[in-house]
Amino acid sequence: MKNGMTECRGFTLIELMVSLVIALVAILAATQMYLGSREANRLQAMQATLSEDGRFALSMLQRVLTQAGFRPNPTLTLGGASPVTAASATSASVRFIADGTNQVGCDGSVLPNNANAVRTLTIAGGVGRLQCDAVDWIAPVGGASELVDFRLDFGVDNGPTTVKDFGCGPDVVVSVSKTGDCVADTYVLATAQATPLQIVAVKACIVLRSEESGRSFAKAAAYKDCSNGDVANSQNDNRLYRTFRSTILIRNPVK
Repeated sequence: MKNGMTECRGFTLIELMVSLVIALVAILAATQMYLGSREANRLQAMQATLSEDGRFALSMLQRVLTQAGFRPNPTLTLGGASPVTAASATSASVRFIADGTNQVGCDGSVLPNNANAVRTLTIAGGVGRLQCDAVDWIAPVGGASELVDFRLDFGVDNGPTTVKDFGCGPDVVVSVSKTGDCVADTYVLATAQATPLQIVAVKACIVLRSEESGRSFAKAAAYKDCSNGDVANSQNDNRLYRTFRSTILIRNPVK
């Protein structure tokens, strides 16, 4: 005779093992998704850092280089100095007279007029960093970007002869004509290869890499160096690389 109590039945060993396997698979899938999401977030953060650092460096280069040759009054001179000079492709000295309002120093602050004194700012690319005088524009500190390659090409105006009001460069006939038309005809790696007063533009190239590394891009695609050559990331250093370029006009060439 049944006693009216419900019969209780537990899980078998096989059922427990199947349940454990399913749970482990689910945990493994969730872990992989989490790790993939975290690595993707790191990748995006590193790409954003490269972009921000590259844009900042180019913007400062543009701001400083376009000041070359500026004089608040056209009667003022640079004392015989050239607006922009460089002994190599990785540095340049920029000279101008600040008006106390629109010109900035290497740190981005407005420069005072200082009795019409000629200012000189020097930009130089070195191992891992890009500097303007003693100010770091690119410096590998705490997850920032590192400078891999840096190059400045100087645009030379070789003519034709143009009327003084619109021309650039040394005088052909004083108060009548100039040697150039303010348009770059060729680019050289150093102003020593050309008359500095003929420099009317600068091509700037910066190659940055992430200071941090990530497993998901161990075999990164080749990038363009500043000589426009394809460089394979043969080091497999797990880092991101990015090239930035800009052509900067010298707004105040000697006329």
